[in-house]
Amino acid sequence: MCNTNKKLGWRTKLVLLRLGMRMWMYVQSERSQGRLPPIDPFNRETKPSACHGVPLGGMGGGSIGRGFRGEFRRWQFIPGVCEEGPVLANQFSVFVTRQKEGGGEKKISSVLAPGRPQELEGIKDDQLGISSWDWNLDGQHTTYHALFPRAWTIYEGP
Repeated sequence: MCNTNKKLGWRTKLVLLRLGMRMWMYVQSERSQGRLPPIDPFNRETKPSACHGVPLGGMGGGSIGRGFRGEFRRWQFIPGVCEEGPVLANQFSVFVTRQKEGGGEKKISSVLAPGRPQELEGIKDDQLGISSWDWNLDGQHTTYHALFPRAWTIYEGP
């Protein structure tokens, strides 16, 4: 049985302090040589947080995360080197064709990510490429659910 009220003794504190100093010196030496250390507990940016969603992937195969807005983000192929921002080209989208009552077809398409990304600000919709996609999903009718290792999003509304 584990006693959580037990305080650390001075010897344990000294051992942990020496370990922390060795880790800090290693991280600093890697940075001074222009390399990213594979383990950096002192850099807050490398630690996952709630906005990163559920990680996908496995041991040795890299990883990709899915953010709570539906976008893919936080991907890596080399351990310790992580790309934080979303990749706009890697989005889910839906295309629906419906028959009109009077004949003809109504085509609806949407990227399954709420709102237009900030990276596309200043780009006209009539240009080809990602900016011409339909970024018209309303995030008010979208619900993200995550229960590790699964994550899903429910899209409702027009």
